[in-house]
Amino acid sequence: MRKRAKILALVLLLILTLSGCLKVDMSVRLNSDETGSLTAQFAISKEAYDYLKSFDSSGDPFDGQEYFEIVEDGVTYMAFKETKENLTFDEIAKYLVEGDEEDKEALTGSDSLFESVEITKTSGFLSNEYSFVASTIRVQKDTDDADNGLGDIGADLDGFGNSLAESLSKFTLTIEMPGKISHNSNGKVEGNKVVFTISDFTQGNILSVHSKDGLTSTYIYIGFAAILLILIAIFIIRRIIANRAY
Repeated sequence: MRKRAKILALVLLLILTLSGCLKVDMSVRLNSDETGSLTAQFAISKEAYDYLKSFDSSGDPFDGQEYFEIVEDGVTYMAFKETKENLTFDEIAKYLVEGDEEDKEALTGSDSLFESVEITKTSGFLSNEYSFVASTIRVQKDTDDADNGLGDIGADLDGFGNSLAESLSKFTLTIEMPGKISHNSNGKVEGNKVVFTISDFTQGNILSVHSKDGLTSTYIYIGFAAILLILIAIFIIRRIIANRAY
């Protein structure tokens, strides 16, 4: 519990003193066999990281996490990444909503940005359909006497207004789907991936992606047309042969 208390104190300090310093990038890869993986990258600005280090006598405010430096939009961040492989669709959805059950005291396992997540596969005769539908948490601006939806840490943040929402400068979610993307809710399509970017959690966000694999309706129609032409050709040839016989 000391580790969690330390992280909570540092996060509170960070939120109260700096805004727009935290960014989270999550990637979900879904496979056709209903398995997948999840990668989360957490980053704080170099300025915020150095600021936190000045308050930590060990010089390591995140207790041994392996950090690396990234630069985005001219801003330098210190980041670390966690990956979970070989998860089922249900396990991915549960992790996104509930966090890491195995390490609730860790920074990445304590709270979630999602209120609900549903991942499904619908098998058809010649094709399969996949869907990913998620709703994000809603950070309330006035949290004096309300649950701000951020779990244990969120309960300790009541009274700090919307400072947490302001501190999360950017959140991206990349969903890699099996098959071809059929439609999505206002994300950026990159091949079989859809990227969502969120900078405002004061309103709930619905993120959805749908894809198909196997034979699409276009190929099915072409196949039926080809079969029909072959049958017509066979019928004509048989009629010609029959007429010659007479």
